[in-house]
Amino acid sequence: MLPEPIPSSFLLKKTDLSLAELRWAFDNGLIGAQSVVDVAAAMVAKGDDSVHLVHLAGILHSELPEVRGILESIPIEDAELTRRKWVWLVLSWVYERRHNENDVFDTIDSLYADLGYPEEMVPFGPYAPVYQAKGDPTEMREQVLGEWRRYLERGEELFGAVESHT
Repeated sequence: MLPEPIPSSFLLKKTDLSLAELRWAFDNGLIGAQSVVDVAAAMVAKGDDSVHLVHLAGILHSELPEVRGILESIPIEDAELTRRKWVWLVLSWVYERRHNENDVFDTIDSLYADLGYPEEMVPFGPYAPVYQAKGDPTEMREQVLGEWRRYLERGEELFGAVESHT
């Protein structure tokens, strides 16, 4: 799915996460057990002392298989909103890394399928109107990148870290 894993440092900088959102991402293969532990440790360091977070934050590398069992007890209440947030996070990560890829559009095409053909990707996904028009490929690329950037900016307003809104 992703060209490389999303590091917990990116997640912590970009947004505030709940245990349910961590579970959803873990269940859907977007993050691994170590990322869950790292984000939980950061949440505890910020003062959140829920039992599950403290337990997750204290997990050692050799105990990483326990993460799944702990997360299974966390209910996911708004799966659609959580899915939308993670689509935005994944696309934010890929957008930041787009200069490191030979063809970011192949990645977008792949993510569109892997993420379940999210409606929010229609303006810049593989079936975007810009792809249907004939024209200069460089201009088309800029149009797609512009739509993608606008999507990410709107997502920042909805899902971005609280500190980034002040």
